Amino acid sequence: MRLYVFALITIFSLQAFGLSGNLEILESSIWKEGDTRTGRLTIWPLTGVNVKEYKNSLEEKEFLKYFFVSKVKSAKYSKNNPEALVVEFDLTLTSAFKSSPVLRYQIAGRVVYIQYIGPSTIPEKEQLQNVFVFENELDTKNLNSSVLIGASLFILCILMYFAIIFYRKKKIKKEKLEIKNKVLSCFTKVETRKDIEEIYKNRAEWGSYIELKAPSIKEILNTINEIQYKPFVSEAEIDKVKNLIQECEEIKNA
Repeated sequence: MRLYVFALITIFSLQAFGLSGNLEILESSIWKEGDTRTGRLTIWPLTGVNVKEYKNSLEEKEFLKYFFVSKVKSAKYSKNNPEALVVEFDLTLTSAFKSSPVLRYQIAGRVVYIQYIGPSTIPEKEQLQNVFVFENELDTKNLNSSVLIGASLFILCILMYFAIIFYRKKKIKKEKLEIKNKVLSCFTKVETRKDIEEIYKNRAEWGSYIELKAPSIKEILNTINEIQYKPFVSEAEIDKVKNLIQECEEIKNA
């Protein structure tokens, strides 16, 4: 009985005090060290924070060990959820990372784990891999004895060149097909609140294949953003998003 009561208390505590957060980068292209992007930090449920003081504390400071805040554009609570603090700022990437990390952060004396949502990052001096360079030096003094070797190498290079082109085209075609299927499945399975939140969350991924600035796409994203932080989302609101998706030509032609 004591274990049961303890378990209930533990679950209640986690629900009462647990914070959620995400850091979303608003551009989808690969992010290189030293470049600056606009980011949006959202933390919820959170109340009692002096927004002005918090905004000043971020300016020109290191942030989450991978970034530097060059400018805070705005810091306010969401209109749709008074417990969701939303900060929009300019971030400079100071240290690249290979995968999307979950970052530990403290605010108002409480710990929150921030989920990174954005493009891949690369070090400033990273070189492209898998580049094939073929160099053939001809010794003019021994040209006659090198003709056969040179011709063989030349033919081999040509064969390798076309083999690489064929392989790359095949691989790119396969990857595009897989991504297209993934994007389409993302938009065809819209039944719950979680489904529409996943569309908004993963837009940096599918935004490389569907124009995010298209009016119909903007309307879908704005509609989702208006309802995703609400405590309760109705079936009518979900149906509204679903209908916008079904009528969107950009999604149909993806």
